Amino acid sequence: MRRHLVRCCLRWFATRAGGQWRAPLAAVLAATAVATGVAQPTTTSVTALAAAPQAAAATAAAENAVVDFQPGERVVLLGGAFIERLQVHGHLESRLVATLGERQLVFRNLGWSGDNVWGEARAVFGGPPDGFRRLVNDTVAAKPTMILLQYGAAEAHAGPQGLAEFQTQLGRLLDALAVTKARLVIVSPTRRERPSATFPDPATYNGNLKRYCETLANVARDRGLAYVDLQDLFEGASEKPSQSAGTQSAGTQSAGSRPFTFTDNGLHPHEVGYAVASERIAARLGAAYRPWSVEIDGTTAKSSAGVAIKDVQRSGDSLVFRGTAAALPSPPVYHNRQPATFGAVAAPGKRYPLAEQFSTLRVAGLAAGDYELRVDGQPAATATAAQFAAGVRFENPVDMKQAEALRQAICEKNTLYFHRYRPQNETYLFLFRKHEQGNNAVEIPQFDPLVAEKEAAIQTLRMPVERRFEIVKR
Repeated sequence: MRRHLVRCCLRWFATRAGGQWRAPLAAVLAATAVATGVAQPTTTSVTALAAAPQAAAATAAAENAVVDFQPGERVVLLGGAFIERLQVHGHLESRLVATLGERQLVFRNLGWSGDNVWGEARAVFGGPPDGFRRLVNDTVAAKPTMILLQYGAAEAHAGPQGLAEFQTQLGRLLDALAVTKARLVIVSPTRRERPSATFPDPATYNGNLKRYCETLANVARDRGLAYVDLQDLFEGASEKPSQSAGTQSAGTQSAGSRPFTFTDNGLHPHEVGYAVASERIAARLGAAYRPWSVEIDGTTAKSSAGVAIKDVQRSGDSLVFRGTAAALPSPPVYHNRQPATFGAVAAPGKRYPLAEQFSTLRVAGLAAGDYELRVDGQPAATATAAQFAAGVRFENPVDMKQAEALRQAICEKNTLYFHRYRPQNETYLFLFRKHEQGNNAVEIPQFDPLVAEKEAAIQTLRMPVERRFEIVKR
């Protein structure tokens, strides 16, 4: 009995540690003093256009898409802490909703810290069969048309000797989920990092994980399912957050600084890690964001991609045009900004520029001199006429603000749905203490209209708005 109680307490703590309860009290208190608006990017003096390898990689991945999202798709995310924490940051969902906005996707995150193919972490006060039953029942209740499931991270601790049992139970889970008639997409876990020499060497674990991922790939192939390999998710990514947007390249590093890692502890990504991961996952799912580019000569838009341009006008040393992006860019991303409470954010840290935040503008024929680019009246970049002729990369502060509003709306929706399907006081509402407060269970369905209201806001925010672009001589 005593061992059972200890196990239940540890399981309860593990499930909460991946969500809002992990944040220290100081961070929670600090969040109350933070304004809800998004920090504006610093006006940037830019140089001639440089290639963006991250964006190029995303484009290549999109050309080899493995998932075809259908209009009205209801996507359920299943897995452990990596999946669970996606709802806290909101970057993956905001990217997919923004890029595939016309398909009006709906997401339900059912991730659970410590989850495995047996559903043991979900058992609460029961045993593994109860956890597995809840895993399947919660998924069915979410009414998915597509299920993205990521397992193998926790199971890989068992080493090679656990592979056969893992494969058998994975098959059992996939068979149980067939009742939903949803398309299944198997997503691999990511390899662990080693932030410093004080952390354990992950080589042995990563070697085991590779074998588990091979099993996932084989199962997906044998069943005719899509498989997305994320083992190398953070390899080749930029390694350093900048002091402010555009003032320092994402790949540079000051002398003596330790290598930048995308996790807090080698295992759990921080916000930058999730932002980078989300853009790459979206690309591998076939929903890569393509930064827009425009080339203007005189009063003619010679070429444009990812944006609709109209009403190009020149007057003296100024140029004005209107444009509507095909999709919103990534919202601002900060290093050392952690969620203070579920769905809330603490004070921003250092900006981390993503390739998915930059657009490109080439303008020929400007008189020599310095110019400022404004978007809906807000400064976006400064450059010389020669630099504009070569091509200027800039961040659209207005669209990025809208992208951040979209991300926050998604986080708020996720918070409401989390409390809908996984209430913190469920022991009193549904389990062995429901004789005390079970009458309050009638309030749980009252979350449904609140979730629907946020879904409607998301569908509005994901649509790009026509902007006024102006280049004026300084």
